[in-house]
Amino acid sequence: HVADKISVRIMLPLSLLVRALVFYSVYCISDPTNWLFFITVPLTHVCYYIVVIVQTSYMQKMYPKEIRGMCMSVQGIFSTLGSFLYLAYG
Repeated sequence: HVADKISVRIMLPLSLLVRALVFYSVYCISDPTNWLFFITVPLTHVCYYIVVIVQTSYMQKMYPKEIRGMCMSVQGIFSTLGSFLYLAYG
């Protein structure tokens, strides 16, 4: 991923700025049959996933390399357990 090669201090603000620009361009579109609409709306999803990838890679870099896999699996297990409890009893 590009997010792994570029510093988080650069990539996170850049990705949030691009996402804000895309949302502003969606706001400025007055005619949904315009060709710009069909380019801009999918870019909102692309920008969302870029932000998610950058934040996930930042969180993964916080763990030491030796135990990164174990920490991510424990996090996944508790995330699944929390989702189950929320959906079952929430």
